[in-house]
Amino acid sequence: MNTQHRNLNTLLKYGYLLGAFGLAAWLGSMWLGWTLTSWILGIGALITLYSLRRNPAKILRWQGAVKLDPYYHADLYQMVKNLAHRAELSRVPDVYLMKSRSANAFAVGSEENPVVGVSQGLLQALDYREIEGVLAHEISHIKNNDLYVKGLAASFGNLTHTLSWIGKILLFLSVPLFLLGMNPIPLWPLLLLALSPTLNLLLQLGLSRSMEYLADLDAAVLTGDPMGLASALQRIERMSRPWWWGQWQPMASQSADWLRSHPNTRTRIERLAEMQGQKPVSDRAQPTTRWRQPHVVVTRRPIVWEL
Repeated sequence: MNTQHRNLNTLLKYGYLLGAFGLAAWLGSMWLGWTLTSWILGIGALITLYSLRRNPAKILRWQGAVKLDPYYHADLYQMVKNLAHRAELSRVPDVYLMKSRSANAFAVGSEENPVVGVSQGLLQALDYREIEGVLAHEISHIKNNDLYVKGLAASFGNLTHTLSWIGKILLFLSVPLFLLGMNPIPLWPLLLLALSPTLNLLLQLGLSRSMEYLADLDAAVLTGDPMGLASALQRIERMSRPWWWGQWQPMASQSADWLRSHPNTRTRIERLAEMQGQKPVSDRAQPTTRWRQPHVVVTRRPIVWEL
C-alpha cells in the first residue's frame, strides 16, 4: 500500500509540474511564439537553479533567523546529522532558529547547500521523537529535490501570470468590438488567458500536496518511526487552530482538499499509521517529554533553546 502511495504521488508530482510547464508553454507559444517562449522558460529554469545554489544564510538572517551552534545544540545537530546520512545527502544541513512562537519548520537551499530551519515554538511544543519526525520530513524535501521542482513550477507560473495580464487587457479591449458584431480575436484563447492564473494555482496546490505526501513517507523510512511524525502533525495542527475552531470545525472539515496547499492532516496521519500498523494518534495525545534544559547534551531528554 505504501509503495502504491509513493508511486502515485511521484507520478502526480511530475504530472503537476508537467502541467504547469505545458500551460505556460502553450500560452507563450500562442502569443510569443515557440522560440521566444523556449528562451524564457530556459532562462527561468537557470535562474531557479542559480538561486538554489546561492547561500541561503543571508535571506534567513534578513528574516531574523539565527544559526545554532553545533556545540551548544549538540543533540539537535546530531539528530540532523544522522538523518542526513540516512538520506545520503552530500552535506549535513545547517540549522537555523526562528524566534517565533508558532510551530514551524522549513528547508531551503539545495542538496549542495542545504539549510533546515525550525521555530522556537516548535522546539518548545514537541518532544524529541516528534522533532525528529519533523526534521526528517524537511530533509526528505531536500533529498527529493522538491525545492528545485517547486522553483521550476514558480518560474512557469510567473510566465503564465504575465501572459494572463495580456489576455485580460485584450479581452477588455475586445468587448466593444464583440458587441458591434466584429470578431478581431477568437474569444476562447482570451478566456483561457484570463483563467490561466486559476489553472496554474490549482496545479501548484496539487504539486505541493504530492510533495508533502512523499516527504511524509520518506521521513517515516528515515526515522523508522512513522507515528513520531504523525504525533507531530497532530500537535502542530492543534496549536495552529484559532480559539473559535471548535465552532466552525464541521464546516472547515468539508473544505475541498484540492484547494489546500498541504494535504488533510487526518489523511496524512492515516497513511503514516498504515506504515506503523497502528491506529492514528488521538487528538488528546500529550507529549511525554519536552526540550527544557538549555545547552545540555542529553539523549531523548528535553531541551529549550535560549538565545
